Amino acid sequence: MESNIKDTDTARRNKSALGRAGEIAAARYLEGVGMKILAMNFTAPIGRNRKNTSVMGEIDIIAIDQGSVRFVEVKTRAQVGMLPIETSVTLRKRRNIEKTAKVFKRIFNLGGRGAGFDVVTVLYGSDTEPEIRLIPDFW
Repeated sequence: MESNIKDTDTARRNKSALGRAGEIAAARYLEGVGMKILAMNFTAPIGRNRKNTSVMGEIDIIAIDQGSVRFVEVKTRAQVGMLPIETSVTLRKRRNIEKTAKVFKRIFNLGGRGAGFDVVTVLYGSDTEPEIRLIPDFW
């Protein structure tokens, strides 16, 4: 029984490391296409749940592209699945990102700037370099 717990913990750590590697690769990609990275893994309180516990929102990457603030969700996978990677950006996730983006814009007085919500998919296959795809204005 104990070995299953260890296997689960290892898988969770590996998934976390994969996600972090994907975010770093995505940030480098965005810089390569001319975006300026403002923040990574920005977190802020966005409300309270039914149990009156504070709910935190997170945005993977916040960047500036041609004067527009871009709020970027990064999705990383180690293998191709049945569905496109971006389908895992659910309505609930999009709403949380939108709320977090409002907090970011308010804190940094960016209310007058244009903004958009993008997705970057990162696929680590058998190649050493990941396949990275930017989907601008995903929602």
